Amino acid sequence: MATYTELVDNIHLYTNRDQKVISYSLVKQFIDHSANEIYNKLRVPPLEGILTYAAATQAGNLIPIPEDAIEFIQFRKLDATNRVDSIYESRADIKSFYLSNTNKFNDHYYTREATDLVVYPDFAAGDKFQLVYYRRLPAMYSRHVVNKANFDAGYVYYSAVSQADLEATVEAAEPLASTKDTDLVGTIISVTSPDADYPELATGWYIGKLSANWLRDAQQNLVLHGALAEAYGYLHDTEKQERYLNLFREGIADENKEAVVRTVRGGSAQSHYSSTLL
Repeated sequence: MATYTELVDNIHLYTNRDQKVISYSLVKQFIDHSANEIYNKLRVPPLEGILTYAAATQAGNLIPIPEDAIEFIQFRKLDATNRVDSIYESRADIKSFYLSNTNKFNDHYYTREATDLVVYPDFAAGDKFQLVYYRRLPAMYSRHVVNKANFDAGYVYYSAVSQADLEATVEAAEPLASTKDTDLVGTIISVTSPDADYPELATGWYIGKLSANWLRDAQQNLVLHGALAEAYGYLHDTEKQERYLNLFREGIADENKEAVVRTVRGGSAQSHYSSTLL
């Protein structure tokens, strides 16, 4: 697994500038900006997500959109056995949705209103829905949540001695992590006894280990090229900014083309195209 600190080091190495010129906080911004652009343009299976909503507790017509959603692939209703019962094939604009004299094409359709999907017809208590969508992943520097399950699974650093001891443990596993991620120390959790927020955890200091991230682990060059374009823009080096911006765009285009080819491998393929933008 690639680490966040390795990504930070590569940006300084490629630009031949240290943290005195390009601070660690700036590097963090460049990486975030690169990732945001990737999420806006890249459409590959690792970025697909499936959210199965809990059964509705009451009748209504509003379905909350997940915060990590970028683009919808399919919205559908499930039956009692969690199989697809019906697909909302048509998406109406907000005006057409509420006008009774417009053609909606089929009996199940929806629109978007702020942070919700508005569906027709209204659903009943007990109805279940599922959304397949393209999503943004957690940040490159995100860490596992501190809880008992993650602690038991080995996804959390822990020290019963002191915060300094915990920081030393992190530094040994991820050299200079707290230096290169300027916000890292602030995410350390101190558990007292008794502790209402963490009743299952022993007294001590905790911090999550670095989470896996498909972009950082499998597509680091893509993230790097986008971050370098940002860095050279900051450095006012237009020539190198353009070079890395082109590499960045070409990398996204190549991945998208390959994703399309993969969909037709292994058998005959049939596709139906429709608008899926948020």
